[in-house]
Amino acid sequence: MEEILYVLSGTCEQWVESEKRIMKPGDSLYLPVGLVHGTYNIGTDVLDFLAILSPAKNPGPITVEVADQEPWRNLRR
Repeated sequence: MEEILYVLSGTCEQWVESEKRIMKPGDSLYLPVGLVHGTYNIGTDVLDFLAILSPAKNPGPITVEVADQEPWRNLRR
């Protein structure tokens, strides 16, 4: 799926493939289909963000926790 992330509050470390970005409230990011990416809360506040996914219909789970799996496990090393 395509994805747009929009940070409402907090600070996150956003990885896209092997590139790290710091995102704060008001920042957004477009992610085309097939990019490995991960979002991590690096602040002391709650991270609140919108994840806008397309297409809207998907037969499986929309988001899953994969931080313990490759290639996501080694993104932050």
